[in-house]
Amino acid sequence: MSLSKYLLVIVVLTIAGCATTEKPLILPPTKSVDYKAYVSDVEYALVKSAQGGRTCKKPKTNESVTNSDWLRIANSCLAEKNWKGLEEVASTMNQRDPQSPWAPYYLALVSETNGNYPKANWFMDQSIKRSSPKVGLFRYQKARLFFLNSQFENADREMQAAVEFEFNLLEGYVFLGELAMVDRDLKLARKYFEKVLTATPNHSRAIAGLSACDGLEGKKSGRGVASEQGGKK
Repeated sequence: MSLSKYLLVIVVLTIAGCATTEKPLILPPTKSVDYKAYVSDVEYALVKSAQGGRTCKKPKTNESVTNSDWLRIANSCLAEKNWKGLEEVASTMNQRDPQSPWAPYYLALVSETNGNYPKANWFMDQSIKRSSPKVGLFRYQKARLFFLNSQFENADREMQAAVEFEFNLLEGYVFLGELAMVDRDLKLARKYFEKVLTATPNHSRAIAGLSACDGLEGKKSGRGVASEQGGKK
């Protein structure tokens, strides 16, 4: 999969009206510390974080803080895009629990934001090593890093694993749909986009993906036809 093909699909998605340069905000779960559950709904994760009454600020030395509290604090930093605060909190988490997979996960996000993809990739490998290769969120982030490095085949492989282990990871299916469009496999792309829309009918990227498929096939979507008919006098 070449970079030129990737640029082509970005142009198509832009024409469809929904391409975005901002990556989706992915927050890890705060409701459990067993590292098995994954909250794919960002709004839900943000609510859980807010309910914890934690802000992006390191606790005082004498303050009693649980593992869940540390996750809520890190989530708050991530939601605020306070990367310096997140790095400080994650580094402290790593010192407190060298086996926690969440500390390197957050540090990977900080490294990615700083443009240090090799370091981000190393941190994600540490998260997987400390937990399990079957944690969909970690494989999702690995796929994104491969994508940012134009390693599209590796990105596809990792994202396939992510949705296999976390079948409710909707952003993963959107990602795979867009990759399928790059390869002009429109039938497969539709399958992924429709799967997302079955769960979330108003998912903007999935809607745009289907519209882009229509454009590439030279067909008009039902919505487009209705709009055209409505515009006739």
